[in-house]
Amino acid sequence: MVSVKISIQLTSLETEAQQALIEQRYQEAISLYLQCLETEQVYQQAIALIGDGCIY
Repeated sequence: MVSVKISIQLTSLETEAQQALIEQRYQEAISLYLQCLETEQVYQQAIALIGDGCIY
């Protein structure tokens, strides 16, 4: 369930970032791509915690 929500969030952020690039809103595109990276990092940390048994 969590992975689906994060996947949807990433897809949405990526779509917004691509649209910003098309419209030459480069600063916004960079910000959105950074949000994608941060979201992926949080997801990976959560997966690691689940694997360690810290989150159920």
